[in-house]
Amino acid sequence: MKRGREDFRRLNRLRLGNTLLQVLLALLLLGALNYLGSRYYERWDWTEDRRFSLSPETRARLAQLAEPVEILVVLPSGGEGAPTERLLADLRRLLGNFRRVAREEGNPNLSVEFIDLYKDRRRAREVLGRHGVSTPESILVVSGSRLRQIPPHTLYETEAGRIRAFRGEAAFLTALLEVTRPEDEVLYFLSGHGEYGLESVDPVEGLSRLSTFLRTRGFAVESLSLGGRAAVPEDAGALFLVGPLTRLPPRELRLLREYLEARDGSLLTFLRPEGETGLSPLFADWGIRVGEGTVIDRSPGARTVAGDLLVRAYGAHPATRSLDELGLTVLLGLSRPVEADPQLAADPGTLKVEELLFSSGRSWAERDRRPGVPLRFEEGVDRVGPVPLAAAARRQSENRFRIDLDASLGGRLAVFGDAGFLANERLEAVGNRLLVLGLLDWALERSEELNVPAKPVRSYLVVLSDEELRRLLPMLALPASLLTMAGIVVALVRR
Repeated sequence: MKRGREDFRRLNRLRLGNTLLQVLLALLLLGALNYLGSRYYERWDWTEDRRFSLSPETRARLAQLAEPVEILVVLPSGGEGAPTERLLADLRRLLGNFRRVAREEGNPNLSVEFIDLYKDRRRAREVLGRHGVSTPESILVVSGSRLRQIPPHTLYETEAGRIRAFRGEAAFLTALLEVTRPEDEVLYFLSGHGEYGLESVDPVEGLSRLSTFLRTRGFAVESLSLGGRAAVPEDAGALFLVGPLTRLPPRELRLLREYLEARDGSLLTFLRPEGETGLSPLFADWGIRVGEGTVIDRSPGARTVAGDLLVRAYGAHPATRSLDELGLTVLLGLSRPVEADPQLAADPGTLKVEELLFSSGRSWAERDRRPGVPLRFEEGVDRVGPVPLAAAARRQSENRFRIDLDASLGGRLAVFGDAGFLANERLEAVGNRLLVLGLLDWALERSEELNVPAKPVRSYLVVLSDEELRRLLPMLALPASLLTMAGIVVALVRR
């Protein structure tokens, strides 16, 4: 009996040692797999629209971040069913991919923080106060003293009130580009030809509010006279020509051509309702025609009491996308017609010309506008509406990038038939301000040129009859039953 008990104890010890050894080997195997997985792993996205993947350009930009960038998402969680539930889920997935790619590329310059507006109020107040943001629900991209705020409503494309696509990747990439752009990039306002004054407080022809508006958003703004200069300054991000009264000299026109064509620059031009500037040949080379006359609109609600033109019709262009989606109004003064005509250009194959703003269908371009003469549409003389009020052209450079971040995108030219919407008395209109920012995003190559498509949002509804559900349940239960039976058999064998 004693010997039997010793054998039994020895056998138990062997079994225990064997079990411990198996557990140890299993842990070592799991550790080895985790180590190999952390060092060498592949990630596949088999979804139809690659919704869990970042575009090649985004990956390239994240790899090349040279300065620390902080992404701060200040939103209430609210739990299931909250208005921000879908937004937070999409943001966590997207920004998680941002962090993962930056980590894979060995770039430590990106940090992401989600702050619950209600559960972590102290942190939310500290972040919003430090950056001077008054909007409680905010998404901020910060690098040093530079800040870009992303309105949550701009992260989705909608159609008939339904969410159609998530364009968060493009929005965050645009913000990254803005807060990390070179500090020496300057917006120059041309002077010397009777233009609106950059620092003037005059309500009709002053741009002091525009100057302040741009500077508070991180732009360097300066006045520039081309007289006596050999070229447009190298640090020019874009040129503004607002309301010139006189013709530009041929030498200055040549400098503008060189800036647009040889240096792929951006020129934003805003004309007075009358007067000759000598710019028509330049506009024609870029497929833009400035028409004759002044736009008159008789549509109800198209004019203010003061006679300003209310514009609510927009072209499908990045500069006006937000205006169209939000249903905002742009407030214009007297405007000339400005239309796209690519056939005027010497090389139309390299141009993309689009019209931006339109008057209503009850408008026309009045060619004979004289004091004391009633305004009346004349068939065969006046152009019938809708009349285009602005156009933008982009010349496609031969080395336009796909992933090569140093390649040029080609020059850009925008022409507006009215300069007054930038003046102090009209800039307070929300639509006018948003149009300025949209133009700058386009002119400074931060919008549609990003090779980042929006991710479609798809919903799937499975509809089953009672009979189909009864047939489906056994099929779903079978794998679970087989797995349970296998577990019971293994347990019995081991006993």
